[in-house]
Amino acid sequence: MRSDSRALLLTALLASCAAAASCIDVGSLKKPPAQTGGTTGTAGTGGTDAPPPGTILLGDFEDHTAKPQDTRFANYQFYAYNPDVNLPDGAFVKSPIVAPGYNSNYALALDWKVIDLPNKKADFPGVGVRTLVTTGFVDLSGYDRIMFSHQYTQTDDCRAVRNLAVSIGCDELSTSFWGYVHTSPDWTTSTLMFSSFAEPTYLPPSGHTLAECLALANSVVFQGQVDLSDGECASGNLSLDNIEIRPRPPNVDGGDGSAPSPGIPIVPDENGVFDGANAAGVKGSWLSFGDWYSASGGPAAGECALAGFAMSQCSTIVAPLPGTPFTPDPSGRGMCTTGASAQVISDDAGAPAYAAIWGNAIGFNLNALDGPGTDAGTDGGIVGLGNYDAAAHGVTGFAFDIEGSVTRLRVEFATEGTSHDPAYWQGATMDLSLRQPGHYEMRWADVGGPLYLASPPAFDPTKLQSIRFHVTSDPLQTTPYSYCIKNIVMLTGP
Repeated sequence: MRSDSRALLLTALLASCAAAASCIDVGSLKKPPAQTGGTTGTAGTGGTDAPPPGTILLGDFEDHTAKPQDTRFANYQFYAYNPDVNLPDGAFVKSPIVAPGYNSNYALALDWKVIDLPNKKADFPGVGVRTLVTTGFVDLSGYDRIMFSHQYTQTDDCRAVRNLAVSIGCDELSTSFWGYVHTSPDWTTSTLMFSSFAEPTYLPPSGHTLAECLALANSVVFQGQVDLSDGECASGNLSLDNIEIRPRPPNVDGGDGSAPSPGIPIVPDENGVFDGANAAGVKGSWLSFGDWYSASGGPAAGECALAGFAMSQCSTIVAPLPGTPFTPDPSGRGMCTTGASAQVISDDAGAPAYAAIWGNAIGFNLNALDGPGTDAGTDGGIVGLGNYDAAAHGVTGFAFDIEGSVTRLRVEFATEGTSHDPAYWQGATMDLSLRQPGHYEMRWADVGGPLYLASPPAFDPTKLQSIRFHVTSDPLQTTPYSYCIKNIVMLTGP
């Protein structure tokens, strides 16, 4: 096992959970570590701007140590798991302070190589770095996001880590909630909204809510893992900088309880149309569409019907019906929809008929050259004839609130040439974007996929054409939904 003179190695007290495809025993984090990772040294100079008031700063590392500025959190610890001790020959993990950071002098690094033992079973080895609360727990109820900068480099011919897991642990409830970002070879600043976090799927539900966990938070963890075959290895060099937990912004937009986001709010008119006069230059209309309906909104003329399936086997839309005006709710802010995406059944060849039974969606064009409803396309394509260049408008992402009942949603960003298989938020690593209501903020770096394509094209925000909220079909059951999209903001900041 290798070591580094600038850092102490901590092998975590993590149990093996070989039956899972993504594995960490959160319960074992209750045990206090024997050592702490990181370094001490002389203070650095420079650094980033001061965080906003109330922000929890978990490390800008400018003092050349691995200790968060918030004194309630301990030095960062780093670890390997599965195995957690006696790493096989050639495997290692270390966590030095490195220079430079992201627009700063220093950053925290995690360097590793892990090997799946050739024992004829899946071990799911991985590594992580974490900070634990020293005061029992910290109440994060008033916070809604974690922001950090990162850079990942694959260091040899081992497998690369494609996504970085971030978790908030609450050991008193014996659970944790996780979010994910796609790793980037260039320095990237990511924002993960806590509303997008969920319990790990390899464990049974704890019965506790995200809000309950945030109120009793006692750890923040960054973790990387690849599902390996016997004898395979995974490796990398990850740098982290400017780690912050930010408070929920005050409500200043009308008293509806939502958390407005920085950027350019856009509000449709009484007919559900953006006229292009908004500061973001968005021009288009809201539309509703589904697999039972044609591009123009005609019933019994969509992909599901044309494939020979009965209406009862296709997705249903209660409101608003395709081809009819899509008007806001009485508040003027909510675009609401109700229906059910059908269960996917087999086609004549015996394969799941995803191409025909793909679900229902609502959404809007960004640059409709000839007015509402232009070139509706197929498979939910509300593709406008013009591209919207987000970069030219200073737009770095997309934010909104979703209220109501929704459990299977992709937030899709169709671009030129990707109408039928658009990229979506978390699409490079996840089947869905979200499973619950909340406030969401999505940066372009976290839009990718779709996961079901082996080699999807790179997402290009300079050629955006539409944004869609797609309730996907499920092979196990029908998926009813009733939700509203509110407080849309074209983000302009990091």
